[in-house]
Amino acid sequence: PPQLVLYDGKMTDKLDVDKGAHHLANFLKSCTAEMQLAVQAVGKTACKELNREDLVAVDKDLASFMGVRHAASHRVAEEEKGAKSNQRARPERSAPAPLPVQ
Repeated sequence: PPQLVLYDGKMTDKLDVDKGAHHLANFLKSCTAEMQLAVQAVGKTACKELNREDLVAVDKDLASFMGVRHAASHRVAEEEKGAKSNQRARPERSAPAPLPVQ
């Protein structure tokens, strides 16, 4: 509860400081591990190497507003490019007929 954080909160006497410190340490360790995974996911070795080009937004309008790439923009471009090259490369084939059931 938020009262625990306040010096004069109603439940301050129920706060176990050692347990709270342990939980905070676990939270900070997990945050650090997640940041390391995120840094590695974009091909970097340290947080200080991250820059604006590494950021994406999952919402198209938010991406435009923030001046970062939309997360699906590269996929859409690749799909459009692939669709155009597939149309030129080979004619469309129909699906094979299903095997008879015995």
